[in-house]
Amino acid sequence: MCLETSVLAGDFWTHCHERHFWVTIKSTFLAEKFSFYFEDRSGIHIPSDREAAKCGYAAFLNHRGDLVFRASFLACNVLSQNDTDYSLHMWFWNRWANGTATAFPFHLYCALQWPWGAREIVCEENYMEVSVQLPVLHASFKAQPDNTVLEPWVRIHRQSAQGEDEGEASLEPVMSWREASDLGYLVSHAGPRLLLRAAYSSPLSYTVKEQGLDMEVMSASILLSVQGVPMAVSTTAACNKSEVHSTYKCEMT
Repeated sequence: MCLETSVLAGDFWTHCHERHFWVTIKSTFLAEKFSFYFEDRSGIHIPSDREAAKCGYAAFLNHRGDLVFRASFLACNVLSQNDTDYSLHMWFWNRWANGTATAFPFHLYCALQWPWGAREIVCEENYMEVSVQLPVLHASFKAQPDNTVLEPWVRIHRQSAQGEDEGEASLEPVMSWREASDLGYLVSHAGPRLLLRAAYSSPLSYTVKEQGLDMEVMSASILLSVQGVPMAVSTTAACNKSEVHSTYKCEMT
């Protein structure tokens, strides 16, 4: 049996931090099994670990045993208004050993705390994300609102093979965004921002040494046509996984 109930004060905390929604659930409230799930046009969906990383969700237990959930403002199922106000509807599900389950609805809302930069990188617990500001995308979407899905092509940059010049990246063949998705890469757009996201240790990511640190690199050129004009947009993120605590970098120009 599954019951729906309201969120209890003191057991749940929600807040906005940088470019993320945050939900914290007290350890004493957690059942033997628990999960988050989302509802969209296709119904209720509980993402796998791989899907969660590709979608921009992270969930983990902190040092106190509390459950922490974070979602990027650019995550799947996030609604945006004027690219300044973001909302996400989701559910938290607790299942007890006796078979009883309780679902708690959350409607999260965050306002942008400061303007988006021209290029922003997020290093999360389980994924890397880079987004690029392309105002022409937003203008094209407003002019043709029925064209809600971009279908760009992607060329992934991978680590050079042995015998090639050190430090030079090799290029994979151009692939469709669906083929990139099969490899664990999400290529999408949210308003005027073009987005690339992938879990750590994705098939074509690679590691470089930077100032004594091992940095995992995700790099791709996204090829698309906007209003009939071909464009190639470079997207690269480099993260030190040993120091990841939902950090981000912002370039204003």
